[in-house]
Amino acid sequence: MIEAKALMTAWTHVPPEREEEFNAWYDTEHAPNIVALPGFLLGRRYACNDATPRYLAWYDVAHEKVEPGPHLQKYVAEQTPWFRRMAGFLQHRERMNFRLMRDVGDTSSVNAPWLYKLEIFIFHDGMTEAADD
Repeated sequence: MIEAKALMTAWTHVPPEREEEFNAWYDTEHAPNIVALPGFLLGRRYACNDATPRYLAWYDVAHEKVEPGPHLQKYVAEQTPWFRRMAGFLQHRERMNFRLMRDVGDTSSVNAPWLYKLEIFIFHDGMTEAADD
């Protein structure tokens, strides 16, 4: 199995009235199609309820050149009808690539529990720390 040597993140936002369809599309079509592309190993999704952009997709990739590479570019150029429809609603889109610089510790045989919870704290004027829920 190929080991992840990089990370690709994709931030996006959709209007509240499109969230149900967006999540259905992302979960049933988009994310599975992305992870099936060569070089993509694993994908996770997160949401921050009170932020814009709200959604973060986190993809473990073989190397930092996967995102600008030909497979993803072809997928984006040859969109499915549902992809074309949803693309018209996406806002605040941003993709970033990160290369693994150093690895510390052993590779876990299971997903690390902390990866399943992502808290994003949005600080407003006058706030100095995040409130505990």
